[in-house]
Amino acid sequence: MRNTFLIFILCTLFAACDYGSNRSTSKALTLVSTEEIRFPLDSLTGQNPPYIQLVETENGKRSFTFFNNLNHSLYFYDFDARTLDKIIPYEREGPNGMARPRGYHIINEDSIYIFNVLSNEFIRTNSNGECFDRISMMGEVSMSSSQWALVYPQFFPQTVTPFLSNQKQIILAGSYMWAIPDSIISTFKFTATIDLKDKAVQYQHGYPSAIFGSTFNWDDPFYTTVHYDLNPRSQEMIYSFPITHDVYVGKLAEPDLRKMESERDAKSILPLMTNNAGVATRMEMTEHIKQTDIYGGIKYDPHRNLYYRLLKKGINNVAEDISWQDKPIVILILDENLAYLGE
Repeated sequence: MRNTFLIFILCTLFAACDYGSNRSTSKALTLVSTEEIRFPLDSLTGQNPPYIQLVETENGKRSFTFFNNLNHSLYFYDFDARTLDKIIPYEREGPNGMARPRGYHIINEDSIYIFNVLSNEFIRTNSNGECFDRISMMGEVSMSSSQWALVYPQFFPQTVTPFLSNQKQIILAGSYMWAIPDSIISTFKFTATIDLKDKAVQYQHGYPSAIFGSTFNWDDPFYTTVHYDLNPRSQEMIYSFPITHDVYVGKLAEPDLRKMESERDAKSILPLMTNNAGVATRMEMTEHIKQTDIYGGIKYDPHRNLYYRLLKKGINNVAEDISWQDKPIVILILDENLAYLGE
């Protein structure tokens, strides 16, 4: 049976939304499917690739790309013709080897940057699968050291947490995966910028101490994953943390973040309560995730100068047979100043 890759091109209907009215009032907008795009896949393509990228060349050609973990290859489809254009296979070992690729960023055929999770390296490759530059995301620190995760973030790139580019740099934000110790809350930085000219890696922006740290029990990537996007007009990073209705903003050249308070009417997101030993059980954490609003990705729309922020709403009166994956999904719409417009 031939597999098919489906992409739904969605647009929102803004006509019913009066932007000049009271923004604290919830406005329900409609999300409709305007087109269905299908790509025929070969029998070696795995399901649900964690990372995809739509690439447009200077001559206007668009390519739909994804990494196929089953055969360790990068696939290029002609987006407009809906046909397979080329496949770039990568070796697992040797001078051109990458043991565990996870996420990539295509600038051109000679500059395909791929992140290798096992070595914590950013690797520049070409369309022949050859590797040229291996950029460590930890400087001279070895992954065998038990302390590296206290200094450098862990990166697990997905389409919702993508590589970004502002012509001069490639930008990627990682996360601290567990409860963040107070001893590093002021020094731990999660956003890496890689200079495309000299390959230097710099870090900036950290978790706000007002919502993270030992005072709060956010001991799971569900709570600490950093979602983000870049506004190319203002050159500001926009951050969506899972456990706050507010959004945080910061320029790449500046160390501090500023809070943009949410005007949406919603109940507070409370930290997970612990037992007498200060540890939450897996069942307690699962129930907390079900009942709590958890925010996901945020995306800037340069055409409308708006932002879209993903929210998995908490469920009241949770039944035991309901999974956290059953939580209702909401897309919040924010204006150019990150003020709430509707959902």
